Amino acid sequence: MDEVIDKILGLTMSSPVKINGKAVDMRDRLARYLAGDPDVRFTSEQVRIFTFLFAHRNGTPQKKEPAGSKKRSLSFISEGGLPWLNDPMKEQEAKAIAAQQAQQKIEAAAAERKLRGLEPDPDDDEDPDTPELVR
Repeated sequence: MDEVIDKILGLTMSSPVKINGKAVDMRDRLARYLAGDPDVRFTSEQVRIFTFLFAHRNGTPQKKEPAGSKKRSLSFISEGGLPWLNDPMKEQEAKAIAAQQAQQKIEAAAAERKLRGLEPDPDDDEDPDTPELVR
């Protein structure tokens, strides 16, 4: 696909002496179209082809790498395994999520009691461990 784009835009030269006039015209028209020139017209098929080709060339997760590039990707696996499987705050996160879910259950029960017209549960309002202000 890269070769097709290069040929359309005249980026590959078969001869250093000859200039591909169609490719120069296409680059000029494409630049004016992208700049918003209302006089430049492309068919809907041409627009779809350009969109597909440019998205493939410039929008892929692994952008164009030079041919023959054998770079190794970064490895995040350590001796202890994958980082997200050895999270040091996993227990603290689990406790916080459990406490949040318990609080949501209490609030849902209080809202349901209120909808039924019942008195709120007296144990819900006061926490026995809360310090009391005495004057």
